[in-house]
Amino acid sequence: MNNYSLKLLIKLLTMPWRTDDNNIDCGVYTMRHMETYYGKRKWDCGLKADNFDALKKLRIHFTNEILTSKVNKSREQLIDNATTWFDIMC
Repeated sequence: MNNYSLKLLIKLLTMPWRTDDNNIDCGVYTMRHMETYYGKRKWDCGLKADNFDALKKLRIHFTNEILTSKVNKSREQLIDNATTWFDIMC
């Protein structure tokens, strides 16, 4: 241990959207929290417990943001493929 070690108290918050049944959307919850939290004590990220429609929309939103990000090296190819697929399907 070095001189810079800190002892911090961890406090688990009870959030109204917390659920024990959904263990696959942890990343979606985390990204939504990072997107909406600004250090305020009263904070509403817009999530509700077991709101599967909202989670589905957030999965689509975050997937789109990641895939079409300018830092994604495969961005142009993905957009071209999506455009081609859309033209074929519509």
